[in-house]
Amino acid sequence: MVVRFGVELESYGLNGQEIKEALESVGGTFGGIVGYHGTARGGYNDSKNGVFVWTVESDSTIDSRDRLFRGTARMTQQGTHEIVSPILYGEVGIKHMIKVMKALSNAGAKVNSSCGTHVTFSANNSRWNRMSMDKTIDCQRNINNFVNKYQSVIDMLVAPSRRAGGSNHYCNAQPLWHYNYSPAPSNRYNNINWNNFRSGSTDRQRHSAARDTRLGNRMEFRQHQGTMNGAKLAGWIRLNHKIITQFINDGASAGTNPMGQTNDYAGMCVALGLGPQLRAYMEERMVNFGFGVVA
Repeated sequence: MVVRFGVELESYGLNGQEIKEALESVGGTFGGIVGYHGTARGGYNDSKNGVFVWTVESDSTIDSRDRLFRGTARMTQQGTHEIVSPILYGEVGIKHMIKVMKALSNAGAKVNSSCGTHVTFSANNSRWNRMSMDKTIDCQRNINNFVNKYQSVIDMLVAPSRRAGGSNHYCNAQPLWHYNYSPAPSNRYNNINWNNFRSGSTDRQRHSAARDTRLGNRMEFRQHQGTMNGAKLAGWIRLNHKIITQFINDGASAGTNPMGQTNDYAGMCVALGLGPQLRAYMEERMVNFGFGVVA
């Protein structure tokens, strides 16, 4: 399953012209300042043709804490901004994202604890499209419950404000879904936003239509703190994509049972069949946040 994803970079400190110049310096295209959720309303840009169009949205939750950057950025006025990627694909998309984030950082983009970095994944692939309604619901439930089970491990990878019970209420812990529960909730202020994930409907036509969208059934992982470090975000993307593919592809190490291993770092590594690259990413994050390497 090739990762198909998009990112939202909450930040402040630049104006539209500075963002435009940063994007163009690394092969990106500036799609303009489109207002709150303007990208979603206008249709997400798709980089499949090799054109990477990024847009800027407003977001009132970003607090620069500096009167110089109050309000959403304009073309000639610095301010706050949520910089939204096009639909990105695989390692090509990740490499482009890393270049963009470095260019934005070099231009002066800043983050603080009010900022988050949201990653939206598509569950749309050939296997997914062959699944029954019940199977897609099982996948959704298993992904949800896996994140619930390993919340304490995932918390060691993110800043204190973004952990369960932290100061930022936009990323609360993921609730456990019992196996007689067939939901399609938004859970807007949980670590996974299922608002765009169509399941639990008896209307097969509605379900089919959701599969046909360019991002397919979408799940948004919201927990990561604001960052302009593309390499760190790349590790986070690869880890969450591994969680998704494990259950959509019926991975052999843990099947579709999110409760199959111990609820610690070692158990999570076994459950996902993590290789050295992702283990190194997780252990580096744990050390950086003062947890040390968890055996």
